[in-house]
Amino acid sequence: FFSQLSSHCDNVYGIDINKAVVESLNNNKIQTMHATDMKFGSDYFDKVCSFEVFEHIPDLRKAFEETYRVLRPGGKFFISFPLEIIRGQAALLGAFCIHKGPFHARQLHVHKLTPNKIKKITSGIPFKPIVSSVFYLPFTSFVMVLEKQ
Repeated sequence: FFSQLSSHCDNVYGIDINKAVVESLNNNKIQTMHATDMKFGSDYFDKVCSFEVFEHIPDLRKAFEETYRVLRPGGKFFISFPLEIIRGQAALLGAFCIHKGPFHARQLHVHKLTPNKIKKITSGIPFKPIVSSVFYLPFTSFVMVLEKQ
């Protein structure tokens, strides 16, 4: 997604907690960083995008607080997360690749998220949900857009 986004904007930055992956990308606009402790200044971004990431983050509240902090007033947070009936079902392939079996899928997806759960987690953080939908391709995911008030 990074290269697609950066083809439309001049100032696109990416973060990932996996230092080896970040180093292999050899791009100074992608940095090793955790979503719960971003090194960007407050009110830094007009938009923040997170595609299929938040279900992996143990401290969701802190990640949403950090996202809110780095967004400018009126900024938009685009987030997608898998629609799962059972937590970890969308991580089965990853569990096979990483752990050589399906029984570690719940270690990869530490949360089963829904738009209602996101609204509960962000209670008290002045995000305004402006879009909530289901996206079906290439796999079924929820998509939300939250606006910083």
